[in-house]
Amino acid sequence: MRRWLPGWLTAVVLTYIAGSIAMTQLVLYDLSTLGVAVDIRTRFATTLGDLAGLVGSYLPLLAIALGVAFVVAGALGRLLGRSNGFLYLLAGALGVAALLWILELVLGLNPLSGARGRSGFLLQMLAGLCGGYVFSRFMAPRAQGSSA
Repeated sequence: MRRWLPGWLTAVVLTYIAGSIAMTQLVLYDLSTLGVAVDIRTRFATTLGDLAGLVGSYLPLLAIALGVAFVVAGALGRLLGRSNGFLYLLAGALGVAALLWILELVLGLNPLSGARGRSGFLLQMLAGLCGGYVFSRFMAPRAQGSSA
């Protein structure tokens, strides 16, 4: 538990930041293809606004999704007698994918406009994969004899 909690928290925060930035930039890109001028100041301000604005909704949902995914990956790794490193990466990506699918199933649409299309969905999974990687590093066995 000493490594699990900080690993999970770090993975959630990283996934949230990467996912939020990806969604914001994808929406702004789509606007620019429609002829809307989007300068760097607007990109920066919108990104910060979205990071703050999604804290109460997307962040807790990601925390739950990644928590469940990492627990399942850990149990699966013990059951298979395998290292969990790859399983945690996969769990991060699939946990985010499952969250987006569940949101769409329950609400009838994905409320995260930057995650609605294929590119947005894949970018969110990539953010989850990054979170899974960070979690796997926290959970990696420590070398014997190291002083920490």
